[in-house]
Amino acid sequence: MHYFLEMFRNPTVLLGYGILLYTFIMVLLRQKAEVKGHKVLYRIALFLPLAAVLVHCCFFWLPGHRFVHKIVPDGDSFRAVRWPLNLKLYPHLYAAALLPLILLLPLRKKLLRVLISCVLCIALGYCALFQQFDLFMYSKLHNYTRLSWSEGFRRTVADMRKEYVLGDWKQIDYDLLLETYLPQVRAAEQANDPAAFGALLSDFTYRFYDQHVTVNMNGDDSRGTKDLLAGNDYGLTLFTLTDGETIAVLVSEDGDAYANGIRNGTVITAWDGVPVREAAASVACIYPNYRMQFAVRENEDIYRPLFLSGKGGDTVRVTYLDEDGAEQTVSLSSSGSARLRLSMAITDLKHDWLDTENFGTKMISDTCGYLRIIDEEYQKIPDYIAYLRKGYYPRLTNDINQKLEQLKAQGMETLVIDLRNNNGGLHVIGGAVCSLFTEEKRFLMYGGQRSGNTFRGIIRYDFFPDGRWKDLPVVVLVNQATMSAGDSTALFLGQNENVTLMGITASSGVTQSIGGICYLSGSFSVRYPVYPILGEDNLPMIDTDASRENRIPLDHVIPVDKDAALRIFSQESDDETDDYELEYAMQYLQSANP
Repeated sequence: MHYFLEMFRNPTVLLGYGILLYTFIMVLLRQKAEVKGHKVLYRIALFLPLAAVLVHCCFFWLPGHRFVHKIVPDGDSFRAVRWPLNLKLYPHLYAAALLPLILLLPLRKKLLRVLISCVLCIALGYCALFQQFDLFMYSKLHNYTRLSWSEGFRRTVADMRKEYVLGDWKQIDYDLLLETYLPQVRAAEQANDPAAFGALLSDFTYRFYDQHVTVNMNGDDSRGTKDLLAGNDYGLTLFTLTDGETIAVLVSEDGDAYANGIRNGTVITAWDGVPVREAAASVACIYPNYRMQFAVRENEDIYRPLFLSGKGGDTVRVTYLDEDGAEQTVSLSSSGSARLRLSMAITDLKHDWLDTENFGTKMISDTCGYLRIIDEEYQKIPDYIAYLRKGYYPRLTNDINQKLEQLKAQGMETLVIDLRNNNGGLHVIGGAVCSLFTEEKRFLMYGGQRSGNTFRGIIRYDFFPDGRWKDLPVVVLVNQATMSAGDSTALFLGQNENVTLMGITASSGVTQSIGGICYLSGSFSVRYPVYPILGEDNLPMIDTDASRENRIPLDHVIPVDKDAALRIFSQESDDETDDYELEYAMQYLQSANP
């Protein structure tokens, strides 16, 4: 299998599977070692895996060092403790190295020895299953934490040139990126300015237009970077309605905009002397947030006015229509960073405070059911087994069917499946859910291989059709933060005739498999996908190419008029029950199925 061939080029992967094989052999040799008088030598040999992982730790720490913060219980609350990065990345590898020591137990009875050997084999199987995904997730790991920012950045670009799976598909010009950003990184390094470095990494990763290409940072580095990129707070946020009109939202009553006559819903016509639509079109939405790299151009167009709201100097000239429809131009002063205002606006637009049970269900009207999928993870061990079985997951299909049967007993005639802010996971989870809505066995995806600018499908995954709900009218809600396996779930569901794909924005347009990560000094790291997920045509299944054109078009775009915008961006709109998109979906189903 190509994934394993790729992974086995990594010494950590060789070590991990070598330890598992070695331990299994030691289980088989135990009785023979005791009979032939090699007991002492055998016992010494049991410590070799532990010695090997200690050497691994040394080699991990030689090129760099890294701690992460892990949240642990502390009485009635929680606290953060520093935790070695390698223990976070490879817990099952290190656990497997301890397993041979179980064979040191002085068990005289044959039954106990056999029992311990069986338990050890089961533990080995458990570690093998989870270690596979540990090593897969971090199979292309590079530790540059002891290097300068500029040298770490240079090596990161070189690594991505070799490993980033969509470099040719998206026509990435690595030479231009290095020429553009390396001098700026050196300047940030000389100034010892983490916020500037974080902003440059955010700008750099933005240029890949791939939500899987991200910069991660912690604490003060993150806040400083966001302060720099969010711009200035002038007491309002901009949003463009479906009819093309741009209005003010989230207007602060104690701010300069309000004092100058601008209210929520006021039409804005120009920003710093430039027509507002023209000004917004030139804005790049760059922000260190996991779901803010825009693969789909039309999605970024929706967000551009939010980012325009922070563009300007100490003052900005804003032209708006007063109550009589006459244009007024005022000068607004900055009150500081727009970080909190921009973060609030993004959260409002994504409706990102939903905190419900994954695969949770409920009735949201007398006849409309609701299924919420936060990510494509259900039960860890069965999930991984389904992945190894190439998508066959009857347990999950039956569990979801039972939930839907319970809703039907309460009067369900239509269903909303909410994929907004779906983080992704395993694609086969979405396939198992989608199988309930089709009777046709069809292609799900290929796990693929990349060679230069060509792709080849290697491992085929299929739908295993069930079809018990193929006639149920369904709306699937998505947004910009529906990504990765969430994206593929939207694609799979949308292929069924009884399903309408709907949202204010389309889903994110990314679905390749992650595995690349470069750790830089400070709290910074850059992540990127390295393994192809392909469609039946042996091309990337969902990801946009250099055109950034959406490949999962919505069946129905949810319109946003002034009243809807004021609901979405209401200061009190974090009430989960006030959900404009969900209400629109219910009304759509009701009108389409009277």
